[in-house]
Amino acid sequence: MKFQKLSIGLPCYNEEKNINKVINDIIAAIGKNKLNNWELILVDNKSTDKTVEIIKKNIKKRNVKNIKLIKNKKNILYSGSVEKIIKISKFKYVAIMDSDNQYDPNDIFKLYKNLQNQGLDLIIGKRSYRQDSIFRKIVSKFFLIISKILINNNLSDLNCGIRILKKNSKIKKYIKYKLNFC
Repeated sequence: MKFQKLSIGLPCYNEEKNINKVINDIIAAIGKNKLNNWELILVDNKSTDKTVEIIKKNIKKRNVKNIKLIKNKKNILYSGSVEKIIKISKFKYVAIMDSDNQYDPNDIFKLYKNLQNQGLDLIIGKRSYRQDSIFRKIVSKFFLIISKILINNNLSDLNCGIRILKKNSKIKKYIKYKLNFC
């Protein structure tokens, strides 16, 4: 399958241990899947570690114009960073992936293929193995239950950090609810 243009967004917050590997893995997946028209948007949510410095070094080393770093002036939470990625992305298809190294960037292209083949507007991944703390797992389960009650959600992993969407009027309406920006 020939992929069209794609924006890939990484919301980042204190990911100095992961961000370099995640960027390298995304660039490798882009090459493996022969994607010519792409952009990588990294939105830093006011990290207090060396995330920004590592991203800047990675961008400088590559010397390409299709990798962008956006630094939030204040912490606008995960949902704000994702919204920013969607708004500033220049392509119709936008993939969002957490920058914590829990996802395989090659899965972006599997989701992308399904989105195009099935004519969907949004696909959200599902984690079968989570490397989160027990507290994070409990909070995620709580949000899943609340979302089932409030918005009649039938997703099995509302907080999955890998998804792809097609920018259109339906998505613009959908994202205004910002329930963990899913």
